[in-house]
Amino acid sequence: MSYSLLYEFRDTDGNGTAEAVISRYNNADAVNSLPDIVVTAYANIANGKYDTVSGVDDVEGDGDTDEDDDSYYTLAGDLASAIVGLSTVGAGRLYSCMLISFADNASGGKLADVNIGLFNVANSDLTRPDSVVTVTGYDKGLYKKVMGSTDADGDNDIDLDDEFIFRKIAGSFASMRDFKI
Repeated sequence: MSYSLLYEFRDTDGNGTAEAVISRYNNADAVNSLPDIVVTAYANIANGKYDTVSGVDDVEGDGDTDEDDDSYYTLAGDLASAIVGLSTVGAGRLYSCMLISFADNASGGKLADVNIGLFNVANSDLTRPDSVVTVTGYDKGLYKKVMGSTDADGDNDIDLDDEFIFRKIAGSFASMRDFKI
């Protein structure tokens, strides 16, 4: 199935905390179409973890919408918030959004690589990410390799911690492939 997810962090309810707004495009065309679903994940004020969602669909494809579906999006919000330059609001913000999609290299039962496009705050053109991180080597539920990594955790270096964040985001994205339209 071809789809993409667009992640943005913004204060949608005016409480001063950034919510994770996750838009899914079932045809993978985030540039020329409206999202098929928009889910908002809300962070717990006490611990900063995303634990409440609205707008959820049957992402696991089992025919109902329940707490399991909620958990896919709360986890996705938590994982995306690990990219400090995306989830930071204000002066520390580097990216306005993150667009995730599968590459075109799926074969047989093997999942395709995952492309994670990062868009600088000044960039509103979803066809031209400022940085693309590609996560490859899906095997037994995990992606193994990261190419083009950036400083995801904001510690001013690119290391295994950053790659781990991108591998987890790619795995979360791939786990949402069974959604019902």
